[in-house]
Amino acid sequence: MIKWLNSELFVKRVNDTRRFARGDVTMALSEDSSSFQNALQVIAEDTAQKLQVIHEAKCLLKDLSKEENATVAGFRVLSQIGSME
Repeated sequence: MIKWLNSELFVKRVNDTRRFARGDVTMALSEDSSSFQNALQVIAEDTAQKLQVIHEAKCLLKDLSKEENATVAGFRVLSQIGSME
C-alpha cells in the first residue's frame, strides 16, 4: 500500500494491492503496525503530496484505528491455530 519512489512516499489504492497475498507480510503487519501507521501519518501531514494521496492516507489511518484490535486478535487466533497443527 505504501511505496517508496525516488525517496518519496506514496499510497497505492487498496484495490491495487493484494493485501493478504502473503501470510508472512500480513503477520508482520499485525505484529508491528506502528511503522506502517507512522509512514501513513507522514504522508497525511505532507502538504507537498497530492490531495488525493493525503486523503487516502488519512482514510487508511482511520480504518486502521477502527479495525486494528479486531484484526490483530484475529491474526493471533489464526497463528495459534496454525501452531497447533
